[in-house]
This record gives sequence, structure tokens and C-alpha cells, in this order.
Amino acid sequence: MTVLPKRNPFLLAVYFLAVIMMFVFIAWVILYPYGSSGYTGAAVSQHMQDTGRQESTRQETTKAAVSQTAQPSRSVNTNTVADQVPEQRQPLRLAGTGIQLNLQRPLQTQIDRAWQRFIDTDLLSKVEITNSTQVYAVYHGYNQQAQTVRMTIGYVVNERGYVPTGIDVLEVAGGRYLRLSGENVLDNWSNSQRFGDALTYTADYELYLLNENYQVLSQVAFLAVK
Repeated sequence: MTVLPKRNPFLLAVYFLAVIMMFVFIAWVILYPYGSSGYTGAAVSQHMQDTGRQESTRQETTKAAVSQTAQPSRSVNTNTVADQVPEQRQPLRLAGTGIQLNLQRPLQTQIDRAWQRFIDTDLLSKVEITNSTQVYAVYHGYNQQAQTVRMTIGYVVNERGYVPTGIDVLEVAGGRYLRLSGENVLDNWSNSQRFGDALTYTADYELYLLNENYQVLSQVAFLAVK
């Protein structure tokens, strides 16, 4: 009769230990199916939602910053002259009469002569005037060395309006001008320090508003500035 060999007690102990460890492993897998990362399904979902919100917030913040940067800057005009903000004036085309003034001699007599010449010329009967109730007196062609300036008095005419021979035509450029109500050009030239170095002395003028009887209702000086 064949006799089975005796079992080694050490091997039996190892076998039983291996079986126990297998059951322990199976139980661990069942109880903790997401491994050792520490996240359950709900935790992972919450984490992804939080991450998405953070990314969305970051993108919105970035877009807002870019949008704000992309907006054109709106500068406030603080370039004042004598505590006034210059206004933009349109170009003028005038038909009138003119004389040269000598600034080293008494001016009132010369200015009176300029106005008398303007009246005697009777422009209203010779030129098609845009507005006969507005008369311009323009000081232009200033020569600092000779201390002379030309004074032209006239009306605004159309760009293509006919002007007969013997009538002066003067083009006054548009640009930045100071409006000084009730004042005149030459007095402000004599007191030019109040404007610093802003005056250009190119073509400053006075605008006279007349009534139906051609009497002066108001007077405004416009000084061209840089």
C-alpha cells in the first residue's frame, strides 16, 4: 500500500497566509475601487467643476483686461491758452479792401482810413455776398522786422463766386483760434505776454455783427494759436 508523504508544516503556513492576503486584497479592491488617488467619483467631478470655473474666471478676467486695453484712449483737451480752450475755426474766403498798417505810427487814423475805403468801395453792389450782416477785419502778412501788417476788411464769398478786378480776395486758413468777445486784435498783440508763445500772427481777425442798418451789434476777436 502506497503511503502519502507527510505535508511540510511551513509550506502549509505560507499557503494559508497567501490565501488570507488574497481575500484581503479582494476586499480592498471592493471597498476602494478608485485606488490610492484619494478621489471618489463625486470628488473627481467636483474637482473638475472647480477647475473649470477657475479657468473660466481666468479667461473672463483676461478678456476683460484685453478689451480694456484695446479701447482707444480718450484724451481730454487740456491745452488751454490764457485759461481758455481754443476752438476750431473753418477756412474763410473774403472779398474786400485792404491797406498796410505801420505799427510804429498812430493806429487809429490808419484803421479809420481802412474802414472808409471799405465803405467807399460799396462791395454789396459788386460782389455776391454770403452774409451781408457779418464783416471781417483781418490782420495778416505781419512783418516783425518792419513792424507792419496788412488789414483787409471784407465779406465772406462763395469759393467759386465771381470777384471783379480791383477787389481783394483773401483766403484765411482754418485752425485753432481763441475767441475773445468784445476785444480787438491789435490790443491783444500789444498784450501778447498773457498768451505766452501761443500766438502765430498768421491771420488774426475781428468779426463784426451788423443790424439791418449796418450798425455794429457785437465784436469778437479771433487769435490764431499753435
